[in-house]
Amino acid sequence: MKKVRWAIAVGALPTLGMAVAPAAAHAATPAAHMGYRAAVPTACSGGTREAFSTKGTETFTGHISWAGCSYISSQLAHLPGHVAGLTERVRYRNAAGTLLHQSWLGGFFINSGFGFGGTEWTNHPNRNAHQVCQALVANSNHNNVRWGPVCETV
Repeated sequence: MKKVRWAIAVGALPTLGMAVAPAAAHAATPAAHMGYRAAVPTACSGGTREAFSTKGTETFTGHISWAGCSYISSQLAHLPGHVAGLTERVRYRNAAGTLLHQSWLGGFFINSGFGFGGTEWTNHPNRNAHQVCQALVANSNHNNVRWGPVCETV
């Protein structure tokens, strides 16, 4: 009996060795496909972006913040000095350039306490868009663009 058992065990070793070797070799090689995907930074991590337009010594600045790939969480436009009579026009477009939404916002005066101030327009649109374009238009005629547009792309 001992001879039979030993023969079966010896006969099975090459089979077991062949079955274990590929698995061990696979575990020893770097997992290129799985590790590579996790290590690649994505464009969908959110962020902020600014754009500006200058006339003389004045600069009109647009700013957006987004989450994920294209979820616009806030937008802000700033113009130095206290400026009345302007409305911000905000246009949201997809990657193909199609207009998704348009809004008009009233501004408010700010004062930092250090002699700096300005007029700001801001909101939290909470919408998906690839591009946000801001322009300051006359209150009396929304087709009369006074500043901009400035556009930020996600």
